[in-house]
Amino acid sequence: MINMEGKIFVYSWYSKIVDRDAIGAELQNILVRSGLHILDTVEHDFVPQGYTKIFLLAESHLAVHTFPEKGVSWIELASCSEEKFNSFVRLIADSFLFNKEFTTLRLEPNA
Repeated sequence: MINMEGKIFVYSWYSKIVDRDAIGAELQNILVRSGLHILDTVEHDFVPQGYTKIFLLAESHLAVHTFPEKGVSWIELASCSEEKFNSFVRLIADSFLFNKEFTTLRLEPNA
């Protein structure tokens, strides 16, 4: 029997970018460059606004949800590979999607 310890590493933040095509392309590029393996994607455009895209990864998932009415997107990576997770975090820090001033922003109903 193989002894495996279950661990998950999670990184999430708000981005000022809400353009669905720009977000999808940049995240895919960074996922590939960090060594994470994309198995599939699912995306949905909401009416009257908003977009969600989920990347199913061999190592877990990445989800992005846009909130055009707030001018932000929520992006979250979950990974069971610490090495690939750390690589993603280093690469995203240099991306136009990352904005450290929005890492603690909370969206409140009716705000």
